Amino acid sequence: MLRAGAKLEPLRLWRSFFYVPGDAEKKIAKMAKLASDIVERRDLAKLQSHLPDAIVLDCEDGVAGSAKVAAREGIARTLRQDSFRPFRQALQRTLLVRINPLDTGLTEADLQVCVDQHDKLDHICLPKTESLDQLKWLADRIKGTGLLVIGMIESPEALLHMSHMCRGSILEGVPLRGFVFGSDDYCARLGVARSDSNVEVSYARKKFVNVCKSFGLTAIDMVDIDLHDTSAEKVTKNTRLGAQLGFDGKQLIHPKQIPIAHEAFSPREQSIDWSRRLLAEATQSGAGAFTFEGKMIDMPTMRQAENTLKKAQLLRGDGLNL
Repeated sequence: MLRAGAKLEPLRLWRSFFYVPGDAEKKIAKMAKLASDIVERRDLAKLQSHLPDAIVLDCEDGVAGSAKVAAREGIARTLRQDSFRPFRQALQRTLLVRINPLDTGLTEADLQVCVDQHDKLDHICLPKTESLDQLKWLADRIKGTGLLVIGMIESPEALLHMSHMCRGSILEGVPLRGFVFGSDDYCARLGVARSDSNVEVSYARKKFVNVCKSFGLTAIDMVDIDLHDTSAEKVTKNTRLGAQLGFDGKQLIHPKQIPIAHEAFSPREQSIDWSRRLLAEATQSGAGAFTFEGKMIDMPTMRQAENTLKKAQLLRGDGLNL
């Protein structure tokens, strides 16, 4: 099935979906400078270990109610300065703004900042996406900007409506790029507490990622909010599970989570080597379906191998404007 977006994008990395509060201007400036330094020094090692694939300038949960205006103004200044140009263009990473939900009375003002500076960012993240009507409302207001939409599924009702939202977005021309799973709000709506095992979101994660992938959309996994040093093993285990389930990346709230996500969502060297050999054999055989190293190979397997090599090229820095 075709992706629900209005334009075909080049392959992007989504391993780390990193939130920075809009009123934390020093943190925002630090991230922008890190990207600039990586480009200037061609420091690909630091690109892999320190810099997120997607930076989300946040107006919503990461910002106190009393600081909403300050966050919006801080994001506006950042976008006007175009300080993330090296991040977006040279490194081919993604800059987003997470606006406030539609029921807050803050959405229009947040969105106006994004529309005014639409050429300085890539996507808009809409929290508490509950219906196709909400997506259509947002699409109308960003029409002609080239901005794409990332929705956030944060309730059982939204999870049940996902397929309808995806189909409707295709029919209505909503530039939908993907979805983020908001596990904390989801659990609150279920009336259950988050546990270390995450059993309470097991069904939701599986359904969420299957809907996303059936429509060719990016799927971003739940956030882990425990930042104690002792939690690293737990976060690593949960992140690897997300990758195994089929997610493209994970929401992050602390820099020390970046290398964990990058390790989990990056193709392994063994997989890269196998994909390279498979595609070489396919070129030589010229057959639509064939046997390779004891396995039956068809077109879906070929596409998977091609995507693995494309991701590997981005990770190595091939094709980056350095």
